[in-house]
Amino acid sequence: DKPVFSNSASVEFDGTDDDFYLDSSLSFPGEFTFSIWFKHSAGNFSYLINPYIFLYGPAFGSRINVRNLGTITVVNTYDLDRWYNLAYIRDGSNNTTLYLDGSSVGTSSSSATATFRQLGRFGAFDPLSGKMDEIAFWDSDQTSNLSTIYNSGVPGDLSALSPTNWYRMGDINGSSGTTIADQGSGGVDGELRNGPTY
Repeated sequence: DKPVFSNSASVEFDGTDDDFYLDSSLSFPGEFTFSIWFKHSAGNFSYLINPYIFLYGPAFGSRINVRNLGTITVVNTYDLDRWYNLAYIRDGSNNTTLYLDGSSVGTSSSSATATFRQLGRFGAFDPLSGKMDEIAFWDSDQTSNLSTIYNSGVPGDLSALSPTNWYRMGDINGSSGTTIADQGSGGVDGELRNGPTY
């Protein structure tokens, strides 16, 4: 039997050297959807996902930048120490849209293959000081399901949406260990490196 869905854990990154590193790269040459819940706690240079989504802190206008997969810059869109849902979606015409808490905040276009592997740092640089939760990927355009993904600000059960890859960040493995098991269909687990905490 499938366990009742609950969300009681997230992973905190120390802003020094922590990251979340997938056991192999996820590649999406066509449509995709990426969704993550994040809370940025401190600092002005933090990567959510290498090399695509970067946070500039309050000293730089609390900006969210998308690079290398379309180009989007949005200013004064988030506050420190508050949870947000960020989604980035590419449709069948290579149009990309950045969503924050279910609302579009910027658009661009890109036909480049999206390749995801490292979250929380850019190589050894620009580590995130903050938390991540409920990281999910689809090889499809999930725009029509954004209200379900955002769920009025409460992370919800994504299983009915069949994510390609889905990382619960502590809710499956009992908030212990360094491996985050993939709850999607892709079967690519990820590793917490250098001591992030649940």
